[in-house]
Amino acid sequence: TVTLLFHFDAQGFIDTVSAESRYREVDGSQVATPWQGRFWEYQSRDGMLIPLAGEVAWLLEAGPQPYWRGRFERVEYEYTE
Repeated sequence: TVTLLFHFDAQGFIDTVSAESRYREVDGSQVATPWQGRFWEYQSRDGMLIPLAGEVAWLLEAGPQPYWRGRFERVEYEYTE
């Protein structure tokens, strides 16, 4: 089970998503660590407003340690009927 906290900007877009503890591997052991994803550059794709850029980081005592930064180049949706 995971609990995520969503923060929205003034326009109502998701600004950050955070968790008090997500597990990461440290020297072969799983360690619960605060985690955060940040998202920006919202644009409409196939009728949905989505962020095209983002970053995900562990929130360590020394400061955020990003482990993914990226941009979405292509988006495909598969809708259920």
